[in-house]
Amino acid sequence: MNEKKRSTEEAIRARAEERARVHAVWDADLEPFKQELEARFQISDLNELRDRIVSSEELVRFIMSWLPRFKVWHNKWAWVIYTVIDTKVRYDPTPLFQFFDGTENETHRWYIGETFRLTKPMGDISAWLVEKLLDPDVGSCKENLAEALARHAPKDVTEEALTQIIDDWPVVAGVLAVVGTEKTLRLLESKRDDFAARATKSSDVSESDRLYWERERDSRPPGLVEPHMVKIVDKAIRRIKKRLEKRAKAKGRSPHSESQSLRLAKLPEIRTDEFAADVNLLIEKIETGPEGSVTADVAGRHDEDEVGFRIHLRAGMQPGLVNSNESGFHVDGVVFESVGKVSDRFVVALADIYDVRGVRKRMKTKVAFTTIAIEGDPGNIECEPVFFKLFYEEPDGGGYCEIFLAINIPAGQVELKEKDQDNRRRVLMAIAMSSRPR
Repeated sequence: MNEKKRSTEEAIRARAEERARVHAVWDADLEPFKQELEARFQISDLNELRDRIVSSEELVRFIMSWLPRFKVWHNKWAWVIYTVIDTKVRYDPTPLFQFFDGTENETHRWYIGETFRLTKPMGDISAWLVEKLLDPDVGSCKENLAEALARHAPKDVTEEALTQIIDDWPVVAGVLAVVGTEKTLRLLESKRDDFAARATKSSDVSESDRLYWERERDSRPPGLVEPHMVKIVDKAIRRIKKRLEKRAKAKGRSPHSESQSLRLAKLPEIRTDEFAADVNLLIEKIETGPEGSVTADVAGRHDEDEVGFRIHLRAGMQPGLVNSNESGFHVDGVVFESVGKVSDRFVVALADIYDVRGVRKRMKTKVAFTTIAIEGDPGNIECEPVFFKLFYEEPDGGGYCEIFLAINIPAGQVELKEKDQDNRRRVLMAIAMSSRPR
């Protein structure tokens, strides 16, 4: 027993020493980065970096410049790739392209796909995404790449690419549920039984192999169909059917007049999806009050209908945190106001896009948010873009959410950017009429 105990203690000690050695290598590789980060941006910890990177183009460029400079993968992931995921500004994706092509590790590639899924790089990256999706040497990161393609490419481009790989990667049916047409519906229906049969056969795979594939994504073979993937295909079939039925029903309504059709054609389509929901709207009318307040009517289109609402910005708001106090926060700094049926349709559109059920189909008369400008100066909003973070809390403490609002008056554009997918129901509950008695 003493010999066994001594052997166990030695093994524990050896693992601890190896862990300490690895962390020492990480720390040595990280130290020059931390020194430069603190010298240039006065940032000394990862949490502060993630807060600041949301809206700082300069900081994103600095972080990306370190992707090839780090020697340790852990630092590339924790301090570059996983950090850039949080940004809401555009950036040059070239370092991520190069890193993706330079590694065969599917886990590394998976995180790069996740970054493209959740952010907006400069330029058109759809051709690169299609190339990687069709590359047989790229493995299970294709699930993330497919979701990224749905965000950055036209629906027909996404549909064409994903239907070519559905046999080997049926999990992408989850994306086809969002972009698929009747052609995709027929394809999925024709393959559904084959997927179910292959899923039954895959049950013979040993548990040890399954665990290995989960841990080492690059070793997961194409063509493997697990039972949950069949459920994804079934859900995609149902969702495409529902969308096609809804579209057919909409076409059966009274047609728009020529002037209405021309007006709708000029409005941006709300073509967000379940993977990254950033809603683009057009500023149609804007008024500035004598003390600097701003009122803007914004609009878009969804399912061939106009949607929109009114935004009020209070006067006297300051940019960000001023002198390390909270004077940059403004209670009721931004107010969303309903303008009638157009706003009710906006709630319906957002619920459809977010795939959230059980929300009333009417917008509240007014919704007030506590506001902080994390990029740009609200006092100069007529001349420069301003990026706000909005906070909402029910008066009775029953609900809380956060969302980003980008207002670019010179370009005539407004964008609602979600903080994360977990916020979706709470955002809708904030702006929609409550079903609870008041």
